[in-house]
Amino acid sequence: MAEQIADMNVRIEQMAAVLNKSVARVRQLTQDDWLETVKVQGEAGRMYPLIANVQKYIGRLEDRLAGRKETNQAIKEADLEKREIDNEIRGLRLAEARREVIRVDDMMEVFGAFVTRTRVNMLAVGVAVAPTDKSLAGKINDNIKRAMAELATFDIKDFAEHGGTAYLDMLEQEAGILDADADDALEE
Repeated sequence: MAEQIADMNVRIEQMAAVLNKSVARVRQLTQDDWLETVKVQGEAGRMYPLIANVQKYIGRLEDRLAGRKETNQAIKEADLEKREIDNEIRGLRLAEARREVIRVDDMMEVFGAFVTRTRVNMLAVGVAVAPTDKSLAGKINDNIKRAMAELATFDIKDFAEHGGTAYLDMLEQEAGILDADADDALEE
């Protein structure tokens, strides 16, 4: 009996009944390569190998279920990662509220105000040091302006790319800081 069932080929209506599907659904499963048909001599139309198709159908369902489990696992992992990120954001906000960290935007604003204030003070140095000697005051102001221009054009990416000393050497060459006038002003 088992050999007869193993070799049994059935019509589409019988295959639909075994799988508890409609004939239209069995046709679709056949087109989607979930089920296979064979030509049997002496039979009109194609037939469905019963056991092979039941095994293939169950295998496909198992694969689909495994895929869903993998998808569910991926969703759970993504959700866990999102919760970790949310917790990190909450921690940063709490640290900010406790003034344990400073926001980059706030730091840039403070640093900008600091640089502006430093510039004002440095530009006043020439007049304060040599109020009556206009040429010395001018040389000091020129050197201060060069220093402030260098500070204003400082590029952290170039600094990182060229290295600290090489970047400063490059700036000195571009600005002409090592010219004779600067050396003279420092000696006086």
